[in-house]
Amino acid sequence: MIQIIKSGYFIFEDKFSKPQTQERITQSYELELCTAGQGCCVIDGEKYPHHINRILLAKPNQKRYSIGRFECYYIHFLCTDSEFENKYLKTLATSIVSNNPFEILSIFTNSCGKHTNKSEYYFLYMDGAIRQLLSLLHEVSFSFDGGSHSSYQKYRLLILNAKDYLDSDFGDKLTLNSISSVANLSPNFFRIVFKELMGISPHQYLLNLRLFKAKQFLSNTDYLLSDIAVLCGFETQPYMNYVFRKYENTTPLQYRVENQIYI
Repeated sequence: MIQIIKSGYFIFEDKFSKPQTQERITQSYELELCTAGQGCCVIDGEKYPHHINRILLAKPNQKRYSIGRFECYYIHFLCTDSEFENKYLKTLATSIVSNNPFEILSIFTNSCGKHTNKSEYYFLYMDGAIRQLLSLLHEVSFSFDGGSHSSYQKYRLLILNAKDYLDSDFGDKLTLNSISSVANLSPNFFRIVFKELMGISPHQYLLNLRLFKAKQFLSNTDYLLSDIAVLCGFETQPYMNYVFRKYENTTPLQYRVENQIYI
């Protein structure tokens, strides 16, 4: 059903010297999770800015090119089941805001990292990974586009502004007051609306995001653990260790040992 073409971690500067790529026609589904960068991707004439933990799904036979410099996990695949494709792939938006970067990141890192050795179980694993990702993306799309929370949709753009603020300034010392001020909402009301639309509290979103970035530094750099803690907004390295133990059941050092594959 799912035919994997390729997967991995893409760094723009490693592939291109110019800030804009040539336009091309996609030959498969191209699923990407942005981890860093500026600029945008242009698909069929529509611009999609590169934002942390924003998922991009380009579909076959679309025209696309990129402007700016960015990094992302990617999985390219085909679907041989037309019924499945029509129901779960063609109905997804091109750009999706993730309210759970922690869980989605885990799937991408596993898919693009330790499972890319093409063992006899690789394609079985990837079929399951794609299905899990699609399930999560459909849940995110439903939650953020309305569903039972349609009465809060008039605040959607304000919450997106606050989310983008968190995505860019996650390393700073942030408070509910400072975050809610970006949306021009009172702290208590902001917390309610954010959770209703995003399906997660502002505090948990920020914590997930900091874990998200810490994993990127651990996997893709040789930075000291203490430096990573500071860069990701954790108060201290011991607190980062505590968060990793609580949510990952491991330590940052052990995570690095198991996942540092790009250096």
